[in-house]
Amino acid sequence: ESADQDIRNVFNAISRALRPGGILLAEVPNAGNPWLSGVARYEDFTHQVCYLFGAGEQRAPLEAAGIEVTSLGLASPYALATALGPLIRRLKAAGPDIVHTQLFWADQAGRIAARLAGVPKVVTTLQLASYEPDIPDVYSRKRRWVDRRLGRWGTDAFIAVSEWVRDSTIRRLHYPP
Repeated sequence: ESADQDIRNVFNAISRALRPGGILLAEVPNAGNPWLSGVARYEDFTHQVCYLFGAGEQRAPLEAAGIEVTSLGLASPYALATALGPLIRRLKAAGPDIVHTQLFWADQAGRIAARLAGVPKVVTTLQLASYEPDIPDVYSRKRRWVDRRLGRWGTDAFIAVSEWVRDSTIRRLHYPP
């Protein structure tokens, strides 16, 4: 299948998961894609992006595309627990059908907050094969343990950016294929 068809399949699956009038709360760095018009059941997705640490240079283009951007302004990942309350309140207020997470700290905070807020679906993009033995050890065994358990408990679907990342995640984190 082509990349376009893969993306169409993902959006069709998301559309089937949404309730009528549902909201997709996701990080969408490239804003809208006109070529998706007519592909998904809900063409007018509502996007909100919430950063844990700071939006930096990504804030302006997202806001220019009409996407609401907020930041919890955490000083370090060790302040993550303080972000859960505000994040849960934001999710409850927005009422999304789907939360999308990407990268370690956002994965953990997003998974916990979405589950506690009652969000029906959580999708995680797997971007790195960080747990491979030949990759410099940026992740400790403790982080791998946390990622493995919260991934299984708090995520309904995983999207890998490549077959290598998919295979590595199945092998190293024991996520289901």
